Amino acid sequence: MALPIEKNKTQFFDELSTVKRDVSKLVEWLNKSDFFEAPASAKYHLAEKGGLCEHSLNVYTRLLSINREFLLEIDLDSIVITALCHDICKAYFYTTEKRNRKNEDTGKWEKYDAYTYADLFPIGHGEKSVIILQKYIDLSLAEALAIRWHMGAWNVTSFEETRMMGDACRMEKLVFALQMADQCASFWDEV
Repeated sequence: MALPIEKNKTQFFDELSTVKRDVSKLVEWLNKSDFFEAPASAKYHLAEKGGLCEHSLNVYTRLLSINREFLLEIDLDSIVITALCHDICKAYFYTTEKRNRKNEDTGKWEKYDAYTYADLFPIGHGEKSVIILQKYIDLSLAEALAIRWHMGAWNVTSFEETRMMGDACRMEKLVFALQMADQCASFWDEV
């Protein structure tokens, strides 16, 4: 029986293989990376081994549903690419460290492995995913904007960014659709 990580990896590549663009270089990079073992976050949603791939698949399922429910008619390739790869920047991003916590049952302190950040390319979260992806595949404007702004207001630090995000949402329906899918997956599906 396949481990959940292997099952999720197979499903991820099955969905990615439906894209009409050449994704072979992206697949090669993903296979060499820690993407399929990485957590989705350090301490929030799916902060566990394999969480990043699972989160990506959850966002994909949500984005398909949002596209269908709201009759958005977003291109399927764009759905696959943005949902599965919006957090590609989290490959090579996490490491583990030993921390201490008090065992509530015994009252004794114990060591445990915790995820922490090892950001070797400190640039914005969405921007980093766009940069990495564009090394391996061509992105449409809608895809680049959606991935750049997928964090929504969680990653907006100024009035200027708020304006730009609003402009992006008005330009391309995929931008807000991916934001909704990511939020639904993070706060509803993965708690």
